[in-house]
Amino acid sequence: MTDLWGSKRVFFHPRQTISEYVITKASTIPYDQIRGKKLTAMFAEDNGNTPTRHFSDTIENIEKMAVSK
Repeated sequence: MTDLWGSKRVFFHPRQTISEYVITKASTIPYDQIRGKKLTAMFAEDNGNTPTRHFSDTIENIEKMAVSK
């Protein structure tokens, strides 16, 4: 999430071979539009192994569970 433009917005970093990704307003979604939407993610290894389970919860709940250090 970011608040670069004065309001909370969500962005999804695409998997790329380059390590630097530039966040633009056009590549973000207003938080209020998607906070209740369910996000499902499956994490896999680069070698092609995929897990049998996935992670799924709302954006709002994921934010509540996040810990900033």
